[in-house]
Amino acid sequence: MKKLVLLAAVSFTFSLCAQEVKKADALVSPRIAGQTITVGGTDADIAGYHNRSIQFAIDAIQKTGGKVVLNPGTYEIKAPVRMKSNITLAGAGETTVLKRDRGVQTKYIIDADYGELKLTVENADGFEIGMKIQVTDNANNGCWNVSTAYITDIEDNVIYIDKGLIRDYRSDLDGLVSNASSVIDVMDAENATVSNLVIDGNRAENYFADGCNSAGVLIQRSKHIMVDHVTVKDFNGEGISWQITEHVTISNCEVSGSGNTGLHPGTGSPFSVIEHNNVHHNDRDGLFICWRVYQGRVTGNEFHHNGRFGICTGHKDTDVVFENNHIHHNRSDGVNLRPERESNAPHRNTFVRNIIGNNGTAGGGFGFSIQSPARELVLKENIFRNSSKTQKAAIYIYRTGLKPTLVNNRFDPHELGDVVFDSLYQRSDLLQHRVIPTKEGRDSMAFCLMLPPSYPNDRAAYPVIYYLHGLGDEYDGTLSQYLADFFMKQFRDSNFPEAIMVFPDGEDGTWVDHHDGDPSLESDVTGALIPYIEKAYRTEPSNRLIMGWSAGGHGALYFFTKYPGLFKGVVSLDGSIVTWEEFLHFEKERANQITNADSVYFYEHCSPYPWVARNRQPLLQKTKPSIFLAASFFIPTHQRFLSVLQDLDIPYSYHEMDCGHELGCVMSEVSDELLMFISRVLGPS
Repeated sequence: MKKLVLLAAVSFTFSLCAQEVKKADALVSPRIAGQTITVGGTDADIAGYHNRSIQFAIDAIQKTGGKVVLNPGTYEIKAPVRMKSNITLAGAGETTVLKRDRGVQTKYIIDADYGELKLTVENADGFEIGMKIQVTDNANNGCWNVSTAYITDIEDNVIYIDKGLIRDYRSDLDGLVSNASSVIDVMDAENATVSNLVIDGNRAENYFADGCNSAGVLIQRSKHIMVDHVTVKDFNGEGISWQITEHVTISNCEVSGSGNTGLHPGTGSPFSVIEHNNVHHNDRDGLFICWRVYQGRVTGNEFHHNGRFGICTGHKDTDVVFENNHIHHNRSDGVNLRPERESNAPHRNTFVRNIIGNNGTAGGGFGFSIQSPARELVLKENIFRNSSKTQKAAIYIYRTGLKPTLVNNRFDPHELGDVVFDSLYQRSDLLQHRVIPTKEGRDSMAFCLMLPPSYPNDRAAYPVIYYLHGLGDEYDGTLSQYLADFFMKQFRDSNFPEAIMVFPDGEDGTWVDHHDGDPSLESDVTGALIPYIEKAYRTEPSNRLIMGWSAGGHGALYFFTKYPGLFKGVVSLDGSIVTWEEFLHFEKERANQITNADSVYFYEHCSPYPWVARNRQPLLQKTKPSIFLAASFFIPTHQRFLSVLQDLDIPYSYHEMDCGHELGCVMSEVSDELLMFISRVLGPS
């Protein structure tokens, strides 16, 4: 009996501890009512129709919190309206319009260095104190390489700013400063709401604003933020962007006419809720889910008539539910899971009761494409419509993707079928793995070879494309398979010239002869692999192109410049193109192992720099241009190599983008230009 009493007493004690602790009313902290301030018109607390008028109201109640009510009217926005915590900014609906003023841009005439607080510009006319600016050059013009700051003073042609620059910017690399910036910024805030108003980006009169740093509404380093019943139209950048956030809700909004994506959550933005929005006619994706957007919900939205994908997701974007969305008439795929390594793939996402239809309006798109090895991907009770017959397949699973769990989905007829696996790796007659003996360094070299679709059915000879993989990649790994899939699709579905593709095993991915002869990758490729391919397959003599990714891009340039008689053209996709000093910095142990710590050996046997000068004349005699360069992560090294090409008057095709170091993103940015280049190089002379 005593034990029962003791147990009851303990239970009672725990129940008391578990009760919610109540707050005393105005005992230690004063109770402060939130205030309401009206803006716009003679009857308002603040009469003006300007971003300064709105900002005065917000700043006035930032300590107490409250509500800023914008009366009907058009408000001139020369600098972003800066939201604060615990404040609601509310308009009167479609009659409250925040319109971006005209953009202004100039060059800076002296390099703008890291940490500097001023810019010496060509012409400061049009800039005003209080404006927000962005600073770029050709090497630093995307996302976290762009500096933003507010103008604190202007004297003659010197613009002073409130925080130091985050990169070294060069005036001779098209260095620019503009007032491209958001209409509304929500920075370092919590418990804030923007509602019931229209944002007019005035795109025709404004310069392009970088998406990580500016948007119609930009939310950064903030939590518990709501954007509700807001229309964002014609912003020259992204419609609504939120980066480094928690618990952001975007609801009942319309986003259209953006110069980039419509909605862009990223850089770590868990617990996002995206519901009942209409996102359409934006230049890129309707919804681009960037990095580390997890445990979110995307429900009841319409994503349509966007310039690329309706929805695109990828890097660590896990555990998101997509439900009851209508995704239609986008130029490419309705939904795209972009390429990622398995460790970073968008795992455990669920798509349920969505209508995905009539996408691929630009030709060749799919309803749902899977390029990523995403585990536990579920597609349940979705409807795949194709009345316009623009979707080639309802669900297309690339070789790099995994089959999802499919439950009770419904399909209109599609040309390629309902669920289509890329058949490349199911056709042994087109894909071959070989191991051949080599004369030097190693006993053998492995490679994978992909024959074009027409090869088994005719006796024609074909050009050959050699692909060199990067450091840490495998010759038959995910990235090689992705490129094989990409080119096979071109061979089948377009007028792109068919070619044999060869994927050699570069072991460590450096593609040079090590000083000790083990391995001797350069000798293996030139002395064993190419002669074997020419003998064993029907090839067009001397009609070869070499391409590579990352360190393989560096290797491809080295081969092309050293052996101009072997290759008609070269493609380097974000190739490293490093100097000896950079090689030591990034890969010191590997650099010393390959060269025996000898910089002379590096430049003679590992680098394109001396060979492009020595072989200038034969390089000039090739199809112009014969060099294709795409740069993203390695932009600075490309800029240096370009200066050498320019000094030697060697033509090239150069493309720059903001993709980090992701092959899928790079390919999506340059695919059209790349295909045109290869067609010209390998086509009839």
